[in-house]
Amino acid sequence: MRKQLALIATAAVALLGAASSAQAYIVLTITDTGTGTQKLCNLNSWNGFANYCGAGFNVVSATNVSFSGTVGNHSVATTSGTGNIPGNSVFASLGSSTTEVSRLAAGAGALEIDIVGFNYTQPVGGTKTFSGSASLSSSTSLFQPTDKVLSDFWVDGANGGSLVNHLSCTTSVADFNGCSAGSLLWNDGAPAEFSIRSRQTYTVAAGGTVNATNSAIVRQHIPEPATLSLVGLALLGAGFAGRRAAKKA
Repeated sequence: MRKQLALIATAAVALLGAASSAQAYIVLTITDTGTGTQKLCNLNSWNGFANYCGAGFNVVSATNVSFSGTVGNHSVATTSGTGNIPGNSVFASLGSSTTEVSRLAAGAGALEIDIVGFNYTQPVGGTKTFSGSASLSSSTSLFQPTDKVLSDFWVDGANGGSLVNHLSCTTSVADFNGCSAGSLLWNDGAPAEFSIRSRQTYTVAAGGTVNATNSAIVRQHIPEPATLSLVGLALLGAGFAGRRAAKKA
């Protein structure tokens, strides 16, 4: 019996090690939808070199990468993607910060900055709250009234970076400089790993310049106070009923 228990314990430790060995990493994709030009940095097999993804990219870690350069008809001073993968007991986050997305020439299309963080494992628990928000700014002399940024957010309990559990908001530079995509409840099938994805689509007129940031957050779901009160009342009622039944007995 002891030998069997030892074998089971050894197998459990091996499985735990395998589950925790998956590397946390980010995939950053920048696309000019008008020209089809694309820059890609997939850090799934990062080897420790800052120039791993080629010209324009600077890799600090598998969960921290930035890009500076020209993509099609757009110039990007700096865009960075970071994530606290695998998360912690309080929250999991994925964010981007972009300075000076500028359109160099007139034409159709927009600039998409897409970031996916893979292999989050925390916070633990089945039901979680997912939220997203964005902000942007630009000097009044550098933006056009039509300049805007669409921010999309997704969280995938299957850890595939899929476009599921979607949140979205749009910000016009001329009208407002921030937006909240709201929040939703989802279940990641814990203890499975999950992914977080964000995409900002910049529609900028020729000569326009926009700066933007976004943030996607996953937290443990905490019932609202009213829900907790109802649960408390139910438990209290059950307690009184139990005492009355005991007295009658």
